[in-house]
Amino acid sequence: MNTAQDPQKHEAQLPQKVERQRPRPYAAPRVDVYETKDAYQVVADVPGVSERSLEITIEKDTLTIEAPVEPTRREHRLRLAESVGGGFLRSFALPDGIDRERISATVRNGVLRLTLPKSEAMRPRKIVVQPGA
Repeated sequence: MNTAQDPQKHEAQLPQKVERQRPRPYAAPRVDVYETKDAYQVVADVPGVSERSLEITIEKDTLTIEAPVEPTRREHRLRLAESVGGGFLRSFALPDGIDRERISATVRNGVLRLTLPKSEAMRPRKIVVQPGA
């Protein structure tokens, strides 16, 4: 039987529809950076991000924070969206003198806290003045 005359056979031979995946929209999280005598503190707003999805990397002198946010399924039709759908992405140039082995990070209630300890050589120190001879 000719497939042009049999619509069911004709449909079965059509290739499956291939949907393109659009790149996720990323936004730069709002960040505050504090400096103490011992470390830099980075505090970033990353709502909807868990510690499992958060990726923090250092490559050469660049610290990158990447946090994809999975879209939530809704039972209603969205009329207005001002929130970030894809996640967060932000990079920073690291200053000299960071002790990379001691960097730590925590995330709680949508707030990421990074501690970037200064190396011993970069910490301020007091020079003791000796009496002259």
